[in-house]
Amino acid sequence: RYFVQQAAENGIDVFRVFDSLNWVDNMRVAMDAVVESGALCEGTLCYTGDLFDSSRPKFNLTYYVNLAKQLEKAGAHIIGIKDMAGVAKPRAITALVRALKEEVGLPLHFHTHDTSGIAAASVLAAVDAGCDAVDGALDALSGLTSQPNLGAIAAALKGSERDPAIDHAAIMALSHYWEGVRHAYAPFEPEIRSGTSDVYNHEMPGGQYTNLREQARAMGLAHRWPEISRAYAEVNRLFGDIVKVTPTSKVVGDMALMMVSQDLTPADVLDPTRGAARSGRDVGGIRGDHARIDDPQVPPPTRDLETTGGLDVADPVAVALLDVGVVVVLVGSGSGDRGDAVVVAPADQAPVQELAAVVAIKAQQFKGQGL
Repeated sequence: RYFVQQAAENGIDVFRVFDSLNWVDNMRVAMDAVVESGALCEGTLCYTGDLFDSSRPKFNLTYYVNLAKQLEKAGAHIIGIKDMAGVAKPRAITALVRALKEEVGLPLHFHTHDTSGIAAASVLAAVDAGCDAVDGALDALSGLTSQPNLGAIAAALKGSERDPAIDHAAIMALSHYWEGVRHAYAPFEPEIRSGTSDVYNHEMPGGQYTNLREQARAMGLAHRWPEISRAYAEVNRLFGDIVKVTPTSKVVGDMALMMVSQDLTPADVLDPTRGAARSGRDVGGIRGDHARIDDPQVPPPTRDLETTGGLDVADPVAVALLDVGVVVVLVGSGSGDRGDAVVVAPADQAPVQELAAVVAIKAQQFKGQGL
């Protein structure tokens, strides 16, 4: 609340508020703070999936309309449509904007990314359907995982009923300036040369796509990028087909990298006899640390999802033990409140004795989980 108050007092006029799993209750503190500050509150729904994909009925038109109505009831002044991966196709965004215009009495703002290379088509479709505001990027900074070209969008609408009346010369002057600035940052440019229709399969947010490729390169997996993008889609399905945006996208991305680096298949991950490791971030996401999956089709977390080899990874100490490469096996009798601990660590893992002491303490707290 204090952050919002200070930001509003220092010139921020519009606050876009969203939740990584579209859980409106988790947005209320921020939304209330924005409204109290006198600024504009853009309650935002995160778009994923495909309205016309019958194999994924969860994210249908009814889902998004109900979500928008919740945001309106929560006090939003504007409804934002956040297409973080750039997967809202022209036909889908047309149907969504028209439905929201009919069902919700608030202005609509469409945000997308140009990872596919044709996001401008979706922006123009949204405008034609009645959307009130759209996002674009100056020509020199547009395209790929950025936003579609603002100058081109304005030029395409010139002379129409929805002509934004933007001065093209002014846009070009700004674009030329930022083109020069961009040259200074050339060493940090991602090695992406073109748009990719693969985004409709993996659905990575634009802000994550380049970062995950860099992570893959740092891990020596750059040549396996096609496998990583497939694994990302597979992990999404393993997790119940979720909304993927910070931080849930990071949860999916971490798991995808781990699966490829360890040559794991979805079947391996689901196989209880394999004991496939899960990072603390993955476990936290499944446990609901980031937000609640407001979906009756998704069952609550089971004990198996919260434990690895009998070790309760919900505990921060235990997660730290796993993350530094130490394998801990707890052997219990299946009853009582004690168990024996065996610590297996790499030879170069210095504080093994200290870790063993911590695990011994954990073992005394261990409630036999039927190992």
